[in-house]
Amino acid sequence: MPKPRLPLTPESLRRILVVRLSSLGDVVRIAGVLQALKDAAPQAAISLVTGRGPAPLLAGHPALERVIVARRPSDRPLAAWWEAWRRLAPLRRDGGIDLALDLQGSAASARWAKASRAAVKARRGGPGRGWTASLERDMTRPDAAESYLLLRQLGLAVAPRPPRLHVDPAADAAVAALLDSRGLPPRGYILASPFSLWPAKDWPAASYARLLPALAAASGRPILLSTGREAAAKAALAELQALLPAPLPAVAGELRVEGLMALIARAALVISGDSGPMHMAAALGVPQVALFGPTWPERAGPDGWDRPGSRIRLLQRQRCADYHAYRQAANRAATAAIPVDEVLGAALDLLALTPVEGAA
Repeated sequence: MPKPRLPLTPESLRRILVVRLSSLGDVVRIAGVLQALKDAAPQAAISLVTGRGPAPLLAGHPALERVIVARRPSDRPLAAWWEAWRRLAPLRRDGGIDLALDLQGSAASARWAKASRAAVKARRGGPGRGWTASLERDMTRPDAAESYLLLRQLGLAVAPRPPRLHVDPAADAAVAALLDSRGLPPRGYILASPFSLWPAKDWPAASYARLLPALAAASGRPILLSTGREAAAKAALAELQALLPAPLPAVAGELRVEGLMALIARAALVISGDSGPMHMAAALGVPQVALFGPTWPERAGPDGWDRPGSRIRLLQRQRCADYHAYRQAANRAATAAIPVDEVLGAALDLLALTPVEGAA
């Protein structure tokens, strides 16, 4: 197969492979990039390689022909390489891949892009052998913006699209039944997702314990807590429940990703730190209060938070000089600095713009 010359043209692309293995929020953020690619090259068949956890996020995405789930752990490089080579073999045999985009920039994601044997391979990350184009990371610009800059290096000036997620009808029906079993309304509740994989990103349980009863009283809306399946998250939830005057309804690791999307989509408001659910709420168009500490909103903020008229209130009082400071739990003081009254006011302001379910 002859190698296309740069700059590429959208018309020259028959098959595109996009690789983004993790995490939930990062995979959400490329949903718009996928749609922008499809808009620019409607004839192209686009495949996505992602991890087992995030895969349901983009199942049924209108821009995708297929989602390939990477199953081998990245700490077993030979097994991971063999899986990539074997799983991409049908695409290589069926006319090959014109463009492979590594939108993660890790060793694990590079294996998939290189195993594609695409005529053009590009990645987010430093230059290296075998890459047609690359783009150094810059933590002062939005994550998705780097994907569009990389495409422009290839000559593909695609029009950016916002990330959008689509709720699975079966998952939505299951969540409706779950809410009914907990005595909650089918829509219009406040969903608090207090905990992430990085403790430094989490607002303190004591602050949530002050906020949530006051918010329930002032808004008249029920509040539902949600957290993941990890033991640490469940322990943090138990700590929060013990601090509340009365325990709140909670979904603690009972839902898969597709169910979590449905739960978020039915909420009137989401309150969360910098996490996967935060990005999911933005892509589902749900109003939210996003609590930021060490991380930088210009890099990791939810889509649209800084646009005029946004229904996202991003709150931050302190930040760290190092973008990756969130990896040290000692830096949770930056998140803890957000006052309870400020979060309460932001939440009530957003709820005032949201009609109560069933109201005339």
